[in-house]
Amino acid sequence: KDFSSKIAEYATKSNQDKIDFLSSYWEFDIKSEPFKLIGTYEKSEKPDKNGKEYGFFVNVRNLKGDILYYPFRLGQVRIWVEHRESLTNQEFWQFEVEFSKKKERNPFQLNLSNRTFGHPKNTFLDRFKKEKLINQIFNETGYTLRDAKNTSNALKKIAGDLYTETERFIFELLQNADDFPNERKEVDVRFKLLYENLLFLHNGKPFDENDVNSIASIGDSTKRKDAEKTGYKGIGFKSVFTDAETVLINSGNFSFSFDKQSPLYEGKNIEEIPWEIKPIWTELYRYPKEVKNCEDFFKYPVAIDLEVGDLKINKYKQQIQQLFSEPRFILFLRHIKTIEVQGLNRDIKIQKVPKNERYE
Repeated sequence: KDFSSKIAEYATKSNQDKIDFLSSYWEFDIKSEPFKLIGTYEKSEKPDKNGKEYGFFVNVRNLKGDILYYPFRLGQVRIWVEHRESLTNQEFWQFEVEFSKKKERNPFQLNLSNRTFGHPKNTFLDRFKKEKLINQIFNETGYTLRDAKNTSNALKKIAGDLYTETERFIFELLQNADDFPNERKEVDVRFKLLYENLLFLHNGKPFDENDVNSIASIGDSTKRKDAEKTGYKGIGFKSVFTDAETVLINSGNFSFSFDKQSPLYEGKNIEEIPWEIKPIWTELYRYPKEVKNCEDFFKYPVAIDLEVGDLKINKYKQQIQQLFSEPRFILFLRHIKTIEVQGLNRDIKIQKVPKNERYE
């Protein structure tokens, strides 16, 4: 698409108009100049024409940790900086930026507003550490063509042998939530049917590194040595791929997806790629619009989105209504206390309450 008219339009707009647009585009609250970003310093191999050394802040992110790109295909954000040897001492720096005062081809071009550099918060560093783990698992899974084909075939066999019913993944999700409760050992679950997405939310234990490694493996569950846990075989979560080719998970400062339609697989034979266990780090602004508009999604300790399309959502409405019309199965779940279903013609709420030291 040709964005030249849009670029020309924003070249004539005020800085506040540009801020308002970037705030919406990046889904990051920017009120005025200057504003704070975070980036990694890289020194240029050669000095400038005056012989002065310089570099750039690259891998530039907002304070939440999402990597930033200029709008209208103007490229990844990079910030010029005069070289300081001290800038090589740590991986990330926090700094303040403002719009360039020079006439640039890019009307959103950002420059440093001062030469004060700070340290990102620990929450940012923790999120980046988790992003690196996701990228590492993605790169190592199916590293060779032979491994990729063998693993992909194994996943297809598991799906064919175990998951012939669409409803199965609902029980598997419930079992996973029940097996990892919060400190109170009481889990509240919510299913939310949107127009094209099915959300599964609960307040159990957030994901940690072991959980991510488990969910991105075959039969290597963190539950497999614990026969007390319902899903001890470690293959239950794979049932979500019966109907969904894109599944997003936001939990424990992790944000990643399993996505058969990812551009990362463009030009490759997807049948030879074990995409179901190759997690892809997913910035929050890349979530589907109707999911981002659902504030509940980002408030729950564990939030899972199944992108299934409107036809399957309509089918789920009938199936879920029928499944939860006889909710006795909740008695066999040790820690789930309530199950809510929203998005039906009439919302459902199932609650397990103690009666004479037994649950009913």
